Amino acid sequence: MTTQTRIHCYAANAKSIYIPQIFREITDRYAPVLGKDAWPVKAIKRLRRGEDVLIHIHWEEFILSGCTTPEDAHAAAGRFEAQMRAFRDLGGKTAWTVHNLLPHNMLHIEAFLRIRRFLAGFSDAVLVHNACAVPMLAGQVELDPAKVHVVPCPAFTGWYETKAEAEASIGAAADRTLLCFGAVRRQKGFGRLIDMLPADYLADRGATIRVSGAGPEADLVRSAHAHRGDVAWDLRYVPTEEVPGLIRGSACVVLPYEVFLTSGMALLVMSVGGLLVAADAPQFREILPEESTRFLYRGDDASDLQRVIDEVLALAPAERAAICRANYEAAQRFDPKLIGDKLDACYRGLGARAAA
Repeated sequence: MTTQTRIHCYAANAKSIYIPQIFREITDRYAPVLGKDAWPVKAIKRLRRGEDVLIHIHWEEFILSGCTTPEDAHAAAGRFEAQMRAFRDLGGKTAWTVHNLLPHNMLHIEAFLRIRRFLAGFSDAVLVHNACAVPMLAGQVELDPAKVHVVPCPAFTGWYETKAEAEASIGAAADRTLLCFGAVRRQKGFGRLIDMLPADYLADRGATIRVSGAGPEADLVRSAHAHRGDVAWDLRYVPTEEVPGLIRGSACVVLPYEVFLTSGMALLVMSVGGLLVAADAPQFREILPEESTRFLYRGDDASDLQRVIDEVLALAPAERAAICRANYEAAQRFDPKLIGDKLDACYRGLGARAAA
């Protein structure tokens, strides 16, 4: 008989792609619990019934969802802390994955930092996606190095298409579209990127910008750039089957992020054999192959971004194909099987029972 440890992934969105990715290769041992079923009070009930259960906190800012005032937010934080202490008093163990430096929604930042400080001290394991996240996090909270585990974000190999399909399509012909892809939020810098690539610059090179993805601030970003007729706005949830071709068929995907801890989007681009342009940050250098670091540009330096775009547009087909393949091969270092094994080791260190 096989038994699985229930992992209450709180407060992760039930539609999160990340959660099924990290458990994809270890579902024989662990069963993720999402949505309202993942609330700490539900984990307490399981623990009292003698079930094997852990709480794994993800995106702690959503603990404050629905709070309209600072007082509401601090009350919600207090309830969460009390529930977590009750869980621990029954012998429960807690892991916490740090996804963002700051929440996408900047409301109630003091209550958010209160929760983060609590989790840093309370959690039995603190998971980060890369080594450079540790000093960044330590600037916010008091961090015990003995609790820290580096468990990278998994690649998307085999998620959108089979490995055979990906490998057969790497290096396919691309147009001169500069793609901004993913959830459209102001802090992702898509609007700043458009401003750094003026219409006359793009017209001289026969290039265009395409913004593909949905998001709560998508219409705001589009409205602010309504004068740019050279920007194509594809503001929708892009179906899974369209994603690989969209990425590979574009000249590059541009990620102008500056304040972030990790980028699942960068790994997605690499996983399907796309070409990535991004603001120079150690998080990108940690995952990219050497061949691709030439496409990292200096932050808000528009001239340096334009230099990099010129290099991308000037690539010969064979050279472009080689770089895309190097990105794809680098993504294999973050195969879900390897990441699942790291997560399994972390859970076992917290006392999760092995499946039998």
